[in-house]
Amino acid sequence: MILAKPAPFVSAFIDAVDEVIRQQHPNHGMSAMQRTWLAFCVTAILVTNSMCWARFERASLGTYSLAALSWMFRHSKMPWDHLLVASVRVILRYHGITSGSLGGCP
Repeated sequence: MILAKPAPFVSAFIDAVDEVIRQQHPNHGMSAMQRTWLAFCVTAILVTNSMCWARFERASLGTYSLAALSWMFRHSKMPWDHLLVASVRVILRYHGITSGSLGGCP
């Protein structure tokens, strides 16, 4: 399997998440490099069905090295705390969900 670039729908999702982060926290958006890296990682997870830097490196045919991928994860100033909230908001908006309950069934 060859992974040359992120899937277009993944890139669109990451851009939408970044937009939501910037709306809520204008100084905490993702850089272009962070968006590209995250889109690649999400695509690689879907393609390889794993969360393994070595598999991601092999799938990219050396475009991304294991060291570079893991470095971005560990050292990048990614707005992780805002990323989850923004991702959920994008998914809810996409599906038109405006209300609901997160409680369990009785």
